[in-house]
Amino acid sequence: MTLFRERSTGPGWMPVAGILTFALLAFVAWLVIPELVAHPESMNVWLLAVVVGATIMVLIAVLLLIMRRSTVVVTATHVDVHLDPFRIMHISLEVIERVEETSVSFADAQGWGWRLAGTEQYLLWSAGPAVRLQLTRGGARILRSDRTAELMTAIAQARSDPRRG
Repeated sequence: MTLFRERSTGPGWMPVAGILTFALLAFVAWLVIPELVAHPESMNVWLLAVVVGATIMVLIAVLLLIMRRSTVVVTATHVDVHLDPFRIMHISLEVIERVEETSVSFADAQGWGWRLAGTEQYLLWSAGPAVRLQLTRGGARILRSDRTAELMTAIAQARSDPRRG
């Protein structure tokens, strides 16, 4: 049973960032691949592995930038956060110590999207109101939302449900 669902979309300029990142990858490949093909005897296996790995990571980043969607879902047992199409946070209601409303900025999160800053994880596409989930094991999850009151109410309702145990 879903108690809350919110889908957020990033600003309109993000696809441009994804396209520019892809263009940079294509340019680097244009420089590197002919050199590797021309001198295959000097090709290092580790270098090839790094190039392939970096290419895959950049392509995933481009995909996420182009899609630029996130979803927060509250159920009777947990809070799931997706950076579509990947689930990036699965927070059991048991480990949430405190829920509070806050405000978040790009400076706090050190960027936009899914951010890791010390023991805190952020999900934001824009600055503004957010919900801070303080965890019992330390750390916090900060979720940017235009519907903070509804998100906090859904979490409180799920945590107080006697059938949850």
